[in-house]
Amino acid sequence: MEKSNLQNNIPQNPFYKFSLKQRKESEEFGRLTIEYIKRQNENLQQLYSESEIVESRIKDYCRCKETIREQEHLIGTLKYRIEQLEASIVIKNQDINNCLNIIRKSKEEMKLKENRESPAACSELSRKHHRTAKKSSISLNDNENKQTKQVQDPPIYTISIGDIIKKYANKVQESQGQKQGNNTLSESLLDNPSSRERLKRDEKAEDQETISKLKQIHNQLQQVITQSKGDPLFVFKEQEDLIDSLKSRILRLEESIVVRNQEIDDFIKTINEEIKRFTGTIYKLEKNREDTNNVDYKCIVTGSDLKDLNAAKENYSKGSFYHRPTETASISKDQDPPTFTITMNDIIKRYFAKVKESKQKKNIVHESSEVVPTSSVDTSLKSSFAVTQSEGVIENLKSLKKGEKVEYANDAKDEITHVPSNTTKSSNIEQIHTQIKQIITQKEAIGNKIRLKHIQSLEDSFTRDELIQYSKTNYYHSLNDNIKRLFKQLLTQVLASATHDSTKSSKFEQIHTRIQNIITQKEVIDSKIKLKHIRPFKDSFTRDELIRYTKTTNFNSLNDRTKRLFVLFIQELSSTSTNEIDAIKLENLHKKIITIAETRGKTISKDHLDFLKNPSVFNYLIHYKKTHHFDSLSDLIKSFIDSIIYDGLKKEFNREKITLSQNLEEYIKRGLIPQLPTGYHNYAEYERTGMFFCLSRKQKSRVRKLVVLENKMGKVI
Repeated sequence: MEKSNLQNNIPQNPFYKFSLKQRKESEEFGRLTIEYIKRQNENLQQLYSESEIVESRIKDYCRCKETIREQEHLIGTLKYRIEQLEASIVIKNQDINNCLNIIRKSKEEMKLKENRESPAACSELSRKHHRTAKKSSISLNDNENKQTKQVQDPPIYTISIGDIIKKYANKVQESQGQKQGNNTLSESLLDNPSSRERLKRDEKAEDQETISKLKQIHNQLQQVITQSKGDPLFVFKEQEDLIDSLKSRILRLEESIVVRNQEIDDFIKTINEEIKRFTGTIYKLEKNREDTNNVDYKCIVTGSDLKDLNAAKENYSKGSFYHRPTETASISKDQDPPTFTITMNDIIKRYFAKVKESKQKKNIVHESSEVVPTSSVDTSLKSSFAVTQSEGVIENLKSLKKGEKVEYANDAKDEITHVPSNTTKSSNIEQIHTQIKQIITQKEAIGNKIRLKHIQSLEDSFTRDELIQYSKTNYYHSLNDNIKRLFKQLLTQVLASATHDSTKSSKFEQIHTRIQNIITQKEVIDSKIKLKHIRPFKDSFTRDELIRYTKTTNFNSLNDRTKRLFVLFIQELSSTSTNEIDAIKLENLHKKIITIAETRGKTISKDHLDFLKNPSVFNYLIHYKKTHHFDSLSDLIKSFIDSIIYDGLKKEFNREKITLSQNLEEYIKRGLIPQLPTGYHNYAEYERTGMFFCLSRKQKSRVRKLVVLENKMGKVI
């Protein structure tokens, strides 16, 4: 009661009430703060667990990304390998097709050879046939009854138009070279510039006209071959040009066409070598037939696809294409007439010989009175394309009357295969002149002057005697004075090199003789040759002479011990000379740098040392940096040299296909490429790691180029 009364009696102070209120609020705030802190701790723990999950996911993502990059790199490598395999498959398929074509052609040639008769068999058959012909003629004189003669089939032969044109080209080239050598008046025409220009214009016009004519001829021949499938084509008539029989089916071809080597070679490539053969059937009629006064011989030429000769026999029975006989023939109507095979190529080839002979006669008549035109100076081939009567066919028809064996291809082969002895020389001289003219044309087209280095390729393509022979021809005299002067310089070099070669051979003989003497001396005293016995050779011979001696047959004739000692001696000389040369070059480089530093003084800059960027000097610059000479330089010059080395090594990575001039350590020291971690053997492995993706863009590019270089070299850098 008393306490309650006391409390009731305490005065109600407002400050006291405010303090009580503040205390309650602070207690409530403290409680809320503690709860908030607890909640924040819980949130932080939750965020920490989530961050661990995110971090693990990021690591998984990085690993997956790295795996994807490895897979992409592997896929790219496999694609490149597949492309290589596809390319090799294409090449191998081409080789297989070429082999199959060669085999097919060889089989066709073997079949053709099997169908031909050997020369011995032909001669034996001709002798037998001659004896039977004599017996039959005797029996005809004794008996008044007429009997038939049996005629054997002549041999079959073929010849391609490509062989005809090529071999005929060689003959005409020779005749043109001889004709131009005899005409001295053409030299004055060639020396005249206006004549040379007119010559070029005429040659171009002739080339265009020639190609058009050749194409026309080729199309005509192909048309005849196409239309002759199974139908009678033309008739061989005695004492009459074959061209008259062909006028209805083929146009008259040009008799004179001028072509140069290059143009005719290009045209030959377009000609089908396997032109169809034509089977000719020779008919001999009985003397007592009604139409015997109108026919003697008949030859109907049909396509090679014609298996049955019924169409030819029908024409034979109708009496078409007959002409007045020159001599009677005895063969029954029921007998199968003899056949032969002839090609369109053979007709053209035989006409070549005929036209060439007639033109040579004309040239002999007019050679003394006429000057050779300038348009014919560089002409290497005159070919005449036409189809006319084959003299060999007429002669064979006559021989059939007499019962003799017919041989078709011997004369033709002799005409083609016979080549005069100076054909090779004239062709080589023309090739030299052609190459010189090509060089002149190329340099004039781009406005450059012709120098000695441009014609030095002639030394590799032709012999010394051929070059000397060319200097005596009209071709050489037709050149201008500058080209003549350069050619004389080339001849001087060739002759000097020949003299040098003879001097080398004498040096090699001296070395070999000296070694033989040493070996003989040691054998006399039962001693072995040693390295000290060979070392005095360095006083008499150079290292290059000793090295060249090891490639001769005299060196190979020595015993193994002597050869081994000689090789060791050369290795000693090589190492000694290399070290001495390097020391001299480094000394000269230091002197040059010191001279520039003393001359420029404090005004020296990096540009004054630009000569160090020269590749021949730059290779020694890194070795120079390791010497005491470099340490004696000022800090400014050292920094310039370090900057030049850094720029030079950095520039090597600017190309797509790099080539390193120094060891990888020099690039790693300067931070151009990263150093390989332990356990990695090459940069291809380093490229597939996560460390590669931490590099800068430029370093990644350099590492990729190093990987390409590693794959190219096929070994670990």
